[in-house]
Amino acid sequence: MAAKLTVASVNSATAGTARREIRDGGADGLFLVIQPSGAKSWALRYRHRGQPRKLTLGTVPPDAAGSTADPTLGGVLTLTDARALAKIQQAAIARGADPAGERREAKRAANGREAADRDNFVSVAKLFIERYSKPRNRTWMQTARLIGLMPDPNDPAALILAADGPAVTWQRKRVQDITPRDVVDVLDKITARAPILANRTLAALRKLFRWAAHDRLIIPDSPAKGIAPNKETSRDRVLSDVELAEIWSAAGELGPPFAGLVKMLVLTGQRLNEVAGMTWTEIDIDNKLWTIPRTRAKSDREHIVPLSNAAVAVLASLPRIKSTRRFVFTTTGTTAVSGHSRAKHRLDALVDKSRREAAATNEADDMPPWRFHDLRRTMASNMARLGISLQVAEKVLNHTSGSLGGIVAVYNRHAYIEEMRAALDTWGNYVETITSADRGHNIIPLRNTP
Repeated sequence: MAAKLTVASVNSATAGTARREIRDGGADGLFLVIQPSGAKSWALRYRHRGQPRKLTLGTVPPDAAGSTADPTLGGVLTLTDARALAKIQQAAIARGADPAGERREAKRAANGREAADRDNFVSVAKLFIERYSKPRNRTWMQTARLIGLMPDPNDPAALILAADGPAVTWQRKRVQDITPRDVVDVLDKITARAPILANRTLAALRKLFRWAAHDRLIIPDSPAKGIAPNKETSRDRVLSDVELAEIWSAAGELGPPFAGLVKMLVLTGQRLNEVAGMTWTEIDIDNKLWTIPRTRAKSDREHIVPLSNAAVAVLASLPRIKSTRRFVFTTTGTTAVSGHSRAKHRLDALVDKSRREAAATNEADDMPPWRFHDLRRTMASNMARLGISLQVAEKVLNHTSGSLGGIVAVYNRHAYIEEMRAALDTWGNYVETITSADRGHNIIPLRNTP
């Protein structure tokens, strides 16, 4: 019979040129294992259905003395701990259990889950951004947003799911399971509200899938191959004062968070995703400033937007959801608002209903089609009417082309903060004027008759 190990003998046991196992007579099947490196561990040897098994119980601390109240499998175990845990496992083995086999199966299942997670579309998309887009493209963040990813507000270096996009739709799909029909379906949904955005999304997906197929060998071929983009035509839709007033009035009936979202789009002229993803930490209410961080700005640089009194009033009217109070426009408190397309359909229905009610007939015209992006063009056009210079308007809109592009952008580092503040104050006052109750904007012109 093997001699009982002691604390002294465990502590003094030394490594050899080969792996050593020293049996402990104090617990059935317990062995002290010493690797050539000197690392020590505890192992339990037993038989299950006639087959030998070995279960690693845990590691040995520098001093094997003492004990813990609840020794844990895989933890650091003193001699007393190892004996206690060995007896617990032997009792389970006597009842027919196979702890070594169960542990092996659990590890195999974990490896299977890890492999599945590795091939999940979101995981592949994040890897694509890190390995391909970031090193090559200054506009990698725009590519991430098109795919459906955004910076984590708590860790801007990490990417999380955005409010919408392909990654949201395919978050539970392996990249190998995405078919050309899946790509077409995703693009069709985007095309219904923004055909040009659908084209940009297709371009991003083509790059991702081509990289996954040819650079990483994750998939045999790209499911986006051969899919034709939408025909692009230049848009010049500018909303009239009456139309803008109708949209403003109808937005109030949407309720939070979309009522405030639409009004901030009107008042700031910023892009839909930038406004929808606004966080309270970006707002300096005392100085009436909104700072869009580089990670969220399409131009890939920080953009400061002065807030008019009208914009501050909209922010002051918004509820703060739950304890996180992170996002300005949210229904959960933890994620930015989504469902912009559905909200736009509701808004259009409210505008058309208001037109019919004002005309006291069902013969009133519906508002001609428009998009949220048209609000930017409408603000820019009206700023020109209000005498605001092109340079200031482009700074407000955060444009990098036109009068502030090229060499001008390199040498002209003037921030234009005060000029932008004056422009947005002027625009905010103008919006308040055309949307005021006593302006009579609810008098809707009837259908033209020949």
